[in-house]
Amino acid sequence: MTMRRTDRVDVILAAVEPGAELAPSLIGFRRELGDQGELIVVTACAADVSERIRTIDPAARVVSCAPETLVPELWAEGLKCSEARFVATTTARMVPRTGLLQAMIDRLIETGAAGVGGPIEPSPTLARFDQAVYLHRYLNYKTPCEATDSFDPPGDNAMYRRDRLDRIRGSWSEGFWEVEVHRALRKLGERLTFEPSAGVIFTGGESRPPLLRARVRHASRYAYERTKDRRLGIRIGRLGATPLVGPLLLGRVWKTMMKKGMRTAPWAGSAGDLILLKAAWTWGEIGGLVRALGGSRGGSNEDGIRSDPRDSELFSGEVDRREGTAGIYEKENAYSS
Repeated sequence: MTMRRTDRVDVILAAVEPGAELAPSLIGFRRELGDQGELIVVTACAADVSERIRTIDPAARVVSCAPETLVPELWAEGLKCSEARFVATTTARMVPRTGLLQAMIDRLIETGAAGVGGPIEPSPTLARFDQAVYLHRYLNYKTPCEATDSFDPPGDNAMYRRDRLDRIRGSWSEGFWEVEVHRALRKLGERLTFEPSAGVIFTGGESRPPLLRARVRHASRYAYERTKDRRLGIRIGRLGATPLVGPLLLGRVWKTMMKKGMRTAPWAGSAGDLILLKAAWTWGEIGGLVRALGGSRGGSNEDGIRSDPRDSELFSGEVDRREGTAGIYEKENAYSS
């Protein structure tokens, strides 16, 4: 599908330790963009990959950040470089289906929504660890997807109207944590929507040590921010309940797979890595909660507290829309990409 001349859009592509999957992602998004916007690749790699990126796509703009910078922080840096009418966020692990960008633009114009997300499908050739990552982070965005009024577009496959984001710049200037951004948009009366034809394919290529470190960091930050201003009794209660996180999350994965009609046999080999990922998240939550216990007693007002879009619901009552997993607090992955 050819982009219309009036549909100026920039793609912010976060790349953390890009491997062999980098070329398909860059080529795919350049195919979608044509000359109708910039492909802004924001990297957090130990080695300089600028030349490698420009070899694949000479027109790409490369922005380099410190190694192990979190993906939401990379997206924020890319957004600061963009001035297009529409801006899409994704990562180097995703390859777009043909027509993705135009389908998202059409959906935004049709609905008047501030943001739109699309499905995330697994590549049929995922390695076992990448299968676990998919189940951990993207399962609930596998078709069929349910688009409700509370739908949160996944940052790995989303598009926003730039003028709407500018109205809430304070919510993303230090990091584009999806749920925090979505909450700020909804407070202004904005809508978020879903476009089933605007899909990407998760190609994997994740490395265990960096990803597990990121899981722990994300969980620690999430748990600390979510509880630091709560009453001491609530903080202690949440710390005590943390061991329940892993089993609840694993149970939610199985339940969601059944709901989507997935055969479990092809995914069985990833069970060990999935448990490892959930354990890393739980360990991070424990660290964040212990740190929060040292803070002063606060009120119960949660405005301004960072929340995470993918993992927990026991205390908040919210459902994990990205992974389809339940946990102890609200959700896991606004810090997790």
